[in-house]
Amino acid sequence: MHSTDILGTLLREIQAQGERSARLDARVSVIEQRAKLAAQDQRKDMLSKLRELRLEVKSLAKRLDTQPIALRQVMDTWWLRIAAIVALGLANIDLKEAITLVLQLK
Repeated sequence: MHSTDILGTLLREIQAQGERSARLDARVSVIEQRAKLAAQDQRKDMLSKLRELRLEVKSLAKRLDTQPIALRQVMDTWWLRIAAIVALGLANIDLKEAITLVLQLK
């Protein structure tokens, strides 16, 4: 083999590797974009559920305030606060968010 043949073979191989690399980069980019969109959808869904839960909590607070025991009295007892946080946790609400919601009701 001559040096020109070797150089030609090397250049073709480098070009082929570059094309493979570009295809892989494009695939990775598509996968990253899909993951980003999925995360955005999950975040929107979670925020929507939190809004619904906040409305339900406000509605419940209004109903409880009309009862003989006011919501404020219920929230003043530590064990009922913990029960409310656990109930929100069972409803798949983030612990920090559940604590914040319960403390806002105080």
